[in-house]
Amino acid sequence: MLPVAFMAIWAFIYQGTIGSAAWVISSENATSRLRSPTQSLVTITSGLSSCIWSFALPYAINPDQGNLGGKIAFIFGAVMVFSFVFIWFMVPETAGRTFAEIDELYKRGVPAWKWSQTEVLTVVEATDGDKEFR
Repeated sequence: MLPVAFMAIWAFIYQGTIGSAAWVISSENATSRLRSPTQSLVTITSGLSSCIWSFALPYAINPDQGNLGGKIAFIFGAVMVFSFVFIWFMVPETAGRTFAEIDELYKRGVPAWKWSQTEVLTVVEATDGDKEFR
């Protein structure tokens, strides 16, 4: 009973914090034209990787099969190092950016790690009382 309670606590905390962030990041980091296909690709990749890990992990840690036990952390550590490097260089920071600015930065070919320092010219509509400026 205790392991089930810990799994429920872990799932609640994980999905309430970082677990749900991946879906937001994947939908905001694509250009407007590629947003739908990107979200579809992310969903398919997430499902496939979940299936692969769910199938392979029991064999890897089982004493009669892979017998990795705690050494499985080295596999996850290597995956995390690779993921960190990939995210650092390939996933841009979009905080405070509009979709038009994101599209422009992609169009200009600005590297992901330079997005936070790059300035973008934005055109906005403003109204002053009953006068409208364009």
